Amino acid sequence: MYSKNWLYQSMSKTFQEETGAKFTKEEQEYAYTMFNVSEDTAAKIAYYNALFRLKRNYPKFLVSALIQYEFKKMLKETNAPDSIIAISSKLAQVSFFGALKAYCKIGD
Repeated sequence: MYSKNWLYQSMSKTFQEETGAKFTKEEQEYAYTMFNVSEDTAAKIAYYNALFRLKRNYPKFLVSALIQYEFKKMLKETNAPDSIIAISSKLAQVSFFGALKAYCKIGD
């Protein structure tokens, strides 16, 4: 089962793997507010949109492309730090694979 902040933890881990550094204070504040699953954030909405599209039998490559587009747009609109924008496609993949994992457990 996912912990309360599984999306934040996954994004934090991905950021550290891609950049080789931990979040700075500014990046950590942004990431915690943007990737917190207990609130309605754009990242959570993108995750649920991916899950909805998977349930509606959209092709997986199309769902992946749409979530990458949504993440890039969301990060630019919310004035994300450049280091987070640089790895937006990897962050979108984390959200896509999380939705794919949840979709497979549903069994529709």
